[in-house]
Amino acid sequence: ECDGEGEDAAGRPVVGKRVAELLAARASPTPDFLEMLSLVLHGMHAGIGLDRVLFMAINDARSLAMAKYVTGTREASQLQKFEIDLACPHVFSSLVANGTGVWYRAAARNELLPAVPVEISRVIGDNEFFAMAIPVDGNPIGLIYADGGCHHPVLDAGQYDEFQTLCLLLAKALEREPRTGPFQ
Repeated sequence: ECDGEGEDAAGRPVVGKRVAELLAARASPTPDFLEMLSLVLHGMHAGIGLDRVLFMAINDARSLAMAKYVTGTREASQLQKFEIDLACPHVFSSLVANGTGVWYRAAARNELLPAVPVEISRVIGDNEFFAMAIPVDGNPIGLIYADGGCHHPVLDAGQYDEFQTLCLLLAKALEREPRTGPFQ
């Protein structure tokens, strides 16, 4: 359902345009948050080829991000009970504080300090990953984490561009409509 028209340089379908069309088509006075999120997470997994995709809800105090929705290969189930303490300084707390995203890769590990805490590394491993805060009305309500799992530990620029596009589409769709679901 998320296959787009055209392919990127690696031969993967370009999914951002198709997901944008699907989100627009489903827009209503009371959009279904879970339906929008499902489209985006499915696009990241099936369209971009990311094996582990996770949406984490951020509490009102912005001190904790908790796993809510996971999709991907069987390996993704390792993330189902994932929690990140955002009160401590590290790459994830920085993303939430600044409302930004990151492609965390070998070349950037020494530049992006503070780094990934050891307790988080035990769960996600040494893979490259993408992560982005999902702001609504200027407040981060969630964080999306995605990686290639053990089969695709190295990611590419085309995947990151699509990941960012999908995160921004989700944030835009959530801002456009009154909130329903877990973020009323």
